[in-house]
Amino acid sequence: AEHNVTTEAVVPSAEGQDSVVKDASEGEDALQVTRGPGGEAKCLPTQFTEFVYESDFDTNGVIYYLGSRGTGSFENPMENGENVIVSVSSEYSTKYKLSKLVSRDKSGYMSTGPDPGWMQIDLGERRAMRVTCYTVRAGSARSCFMRNWQLLGSMDGESWDVVAEHVDDGRLCYHDGKPEDYGWETASWHSEPESDAKLHKGEPGAHHFTPSKDNFYRFWRIYSTGPCSNNYRRLEVCGMEFYGTLGED
Repeated sequence: AEHNVTTEAVVPSAEGQDSVVKDASEGEDALQVTRGPGGEAKCLPTQFTEFVYESDFDTNGVIYYLGSRGTGSFENPMENGENVIVSVSSEYSTKYKLSKLVSRDKSGYMSTGPDPGWMQIDLGERRAMRVTCYTVRAGSARSCFMRNWQLLGSMDGESWDVVAEHVDDGRLCYHDGKPEDYGWETASWHSEPESDAKLHKGEPGAHHFTPSKDNFYRFWRIYSTGPCSNNYRRLEVCGMEFYGTLGED
């Protein structure tokens, strides 16, 4: 998939202040990304790439981009040198691989232990992203579908902001089909209510979210806040994808 790439101009910071990045072509109202005075926790992107959702697990997302880099051949970004890191609060079983959270294949899944359970993707120290849509693939035919969770973002992995909150959200569920076809169901959530309503008309749950202008984060976390569809208190996921703006240094 082709993506819109823009080069940014860096505005130097005064000592002890944040650095600011602005799009060189858009003037004072341009997109901004900040770096703290220490600089060690935040990337300072020089290039921004846009990723636009078309369908669940298409080839337009950031995870696919990091796994293929335009080659058309996907390799898990935990294993191809892109330095993407996955971590969890605790593992339900050692047979579940961390790499499943950034995989494309429909086999197995990543599962957390008891609440407060979370799964986390670190995009790497030279990357930060503003998410406008994200997709989740459930584990298997017997998966406990997520119902109550938060999407959290962080630049340092310690201080977290709530980007999206879902309460009794029933979008991730079995779709039409025969029971033997069930498994690894997918669902997406969008930042624009109009787009969300058009793509997912009539489905239950609070689906859309509204990121602020400068919500760029290196770390992204799914944090469980309540039981899933079968009342288990854990997360079962076999892949995620993100859309929006990726900044890279």
